[in-house]
Amino acid sequence: MILAGVNFTLYVLLLKRNFSKLFANEELKYYLAITFVATLLVFAVLLISKQYVDVELAFRDSLFQTVSILTTTGYATTDYLTWHHAGLAIIILTMFIGASSGSTTGNIKIIRHVLVVKNLRVFIKRMIHPDAVSVVRYNKIIIPLETANNALVFILAYIVITVLSVIIISFTGIDLDTSIGAVVATIGCIGPGIGDVGPTGNYAEFHTFGKYYLTFLMFLGRLEIFTVIILFTRSFWKG
Repeated sequence: MILAGVNFTLYVLLLKRNFSKLFANEELKYYLAITFVATLLVFAVLLISKQYVDVELAFRDSLFQTVSILTTTGYATTDYLTWHHAGLAIIILTMFIGASSGSTTGNIKIIRHVLVVKNLRVFIKRMIHPDAVSVVRYNKIIIPLETANNALVFILAYIVITVLSVIIISFTGIDLDTSIGAVVATIGCIGPGIGDVGPTGNYAEFHTFGKYYLTFLMFLGRLEIFTVIILFTRSFWKG
C-alpha cells in the first residue's frame, strides 16, 4: 500500500539509479513523514489508552489502518471506531490528505497541501515585507502563482462539495455521523468511513437516491472534480 502511494515517476528514477533526485523529492518526504507521524501518534494513543495489551499488535493495527486510509486502499484489520477518540481523530484527519500525485490513490493528494501551505507562508512574508521577493518553490523549482492558486481552489472546491453533499445525504434520513463518513469516504475514494459506514459497516441502509449520489461522488473524486465539472459547462461542448 505504501509503494502504491508513491508517485510512479519516482520508480523511473529508481530504475535509472538517480538516487539523489529521488530522495530529494519533497512530496515523497512529506508522504513518508505523514505516514510515520500519524502511525506513531495512533500507536501512542492506543498504548496510553490501554486498549491494547500486545504492543506489536497495537503497532501493526496502527500502521495498517493509517496507511490504508492515507492511500485510500480501503482495507481494515480492526474497527478503528472503537479506538480512543484521539486515535480516531487522527484517522479522520488522514481521510482528507491522500498520498502522492501520480499514484494509484485518490483524495486531495499531498502535493496540493504542500503548495497551499507554501503559498500561505509566502503570502504572510509579503504582508510583513511588501518589497521582498518571495516565491513558492517545490523541489527547488519556482512554482507559478497560478499553479499554487489552482491547488487552493481545488481544496476549497473539495471542501464545499463535501459540506453540501453531507447536507444532501442527511436529508435522506441518514444520521449526521454516517452522512459525514459516507461523503468523505466516497469523494475521497477511501472505502470505509465513520458512523454506520465504518470498517465493519456498509452502505446497504442508504436510500436509492443516496446510493446513486454517493456513486457520483466516487466518480467525481476519482476524476478530481474539475474534470467532471468541465463536462457540465457549455463552453466545453461548444468548443
